[in-house]
Amino acid sequence: MADTPPLPDRVIVKTHLKNSSRLQKDAAREIGISEATLSEWLNGKRDCSEETRKKLAAWWKRVDSTAVVDLKIAELSLVDPDPVPAPNLNLKDRPGFVYILTEVGNGKRVKIGRTSDIMTRLRNLGTGNPDLRLESAMHFTDYVQAETDLHKRFEKSRNKANREWFAVAPKDATAALYELYGK
Repeated sequence: MADTPPLPDRVIVKTHLKNSSRLQKDAAREIGISEATLSEWLNGKRDCSEETRKKLAAWWKRVDSTAVVDLKIAELSLVDPDPVPAPNLNLKDRPGFVYILTEVGNGKRVKIGRTSDIMTRLRNLGTGNPDLRLESAMHFTDYVQAETDLHKRFEKSRNKANREWFAVAPKDATAALYELYGK
């Protein structure tokens, strides 16, 4: 299963369908799966078979890559802008985002960073390296502490030459981010 393409994020696909005014049945037809399969996957009620995974990944690859950042930004609107801080955060009134990036084609390491302006940060990072892909982002009351907590969690996997890059699977980093957020 090492050559199995990664699945797109469910929330991002939902956001894409909503923002593009596409119907699930039309997307399912484009992907080559049933509408019920797509709906159950989008709602977390079903895992994908190997064949469905490949079809979803291939379909997602066809989505305009410039739209991916916009879709991830749109995803952030689904996150409560005034979150209840996770219990382990020290409140210092520093609201902002902690994000997780990967390089397209390299699913073995992630960049864990922070910013108070997610849209500007993503555009600036994309200019320097167009192969970067936003995996997830969450808004925190104290984003400095949240980023520090994630960095500490993955300290043993840190790339010493590049302090914000970690040898961690994107799904593990995203799970830790959601866990930190309290989801």
